[in-house]
Amino acid sequence: MTSVVAYRFDVSPHSREGRTELRRLLRRAVRGDADAFVLLAAPYCDLITEFVALCGIDDEEPLRAKTREVHHEIWKYLPFMHRVSDFERLLATTLFSVRPRESSTVGEACPGELQNLDPREKFALLARDFEGWDYGWTATALRVSRRELGEILVSVRCRLLGIDLDALDKESASCIRKLSLDLDGRNVARETQKICRNLARLPKAKAFKSEWLNLRCELIELRQQIRLPEETKQTILEALVPELRSEAMIRVPLLERFTSRLSFRQSSVTAL
Repeated sequence: MTSVVAYRFDVSPHSREGRTELRRLLRRAVRGDADAFVLLAAPYCDLITEFVALCGIDDEEPLRAKTREVHHEIWKYLPFMHRVSDFERLLATTLFSVRPRESSTVGEACPGELQNLDPREKFALLARDFEGWDYGWTATALRVSRRELGEILVSVRCRLLGIDLDALDKESASCIRKLSLDLDGRNVARETQKICRNLARLPKAKAFKSEWLNLRCELIELRQQIRLPEETKQTILEALVPELRSEAMIRVPLLERFTSRLSFRQSSVTAL
């Protein structure tokens, strides 16, 4: 089998080259090719383990077991998937079903409200700030517009910093929203320059920027703590191949396959 770890680091899932390769793997995987599925899933393994760990399942054995369970659940419904963005949506909804645990060792290392985020907020934060997902593909996976994704992210960032946007004056709140978009590279250069000029007279917005940059460093440290070691991920992914070969996939009736395609196209237009 091709090296899963090598693939994970050689190709970004949101680069043009990576997207082309993932489409090729998806076409093979939906026909029941377990090796192709493992290669398809490999770039998403860190996101899965991060999400599961932030649900309080952070001891290594339960984390490994839940990670395997998520992959098995995705495998069952893979024949319904026609595009890589379908696969990413299935990944998101599968993770949304993970039930959080109240007691957790990672909770002590989590900044502020991180473990209290709802599944959609948690996924958006992890995809963007932990995994560096493309903005548009993140919105599509969540089935929201880019504007709605911007609102989700600024709300999450403010919660983690203990900032109540509704309690701020209108100008400061507006500036923080624009700053959050700027962090995601969503502003044009002229807008960014305007924000920088306004920061000098908007101390709360200036504090948001500096505090978020500091917190992001803590989040990166947390990310490294909760990720599984590369050797462990390799073991999990390679062990999936024989397991999945003996596990039946849910096959899609022809009419339902057509309905699924139509539904995706409509939702994609709405999301984008």
